[in-house]
Amino acid sequence: MTHTLVLSFPDAMSEKDRELFFRDGAAVVLGSGLAESYHHWTGVSVPSAVDASTFAASALVQIRCADVESLRKLFAHPPLGEYAKRWRSEFPFRVVAINTAGPPAEPDPR
Repeated sequence: MTHTLVLSFPDAMSEKDRELFFRDGAAVVLGSGLAESYHHWTGVSVPSAVDASTFAASALVQIRCADVESLRKLFAHPPLGEYAKRWRSEFPFRVVAINTAGPPAEPDPR
């Protein structure tokens, strides 16, 4: 089970703040014992015809859990709620969450 977060950070959030955000997030998620992995990377802004003022991705986080039940337990993990509340109070970021069971099956070549 993969939980992907697409984050849009406010301009006031420095690179140092973002590094701490991800370090704290990884510690909480992996420290829960419910996640198999935590990865993050920076979004890249490229000019396009799409209006980015609606939602401009600053970064992505991908968390992998063994199954849906582990992911549900992670969402209910009190330290994760405290982490999100603390960071949102300091830097009101926006987020889109996408949950997937895995990559789609390869089409039958016949």
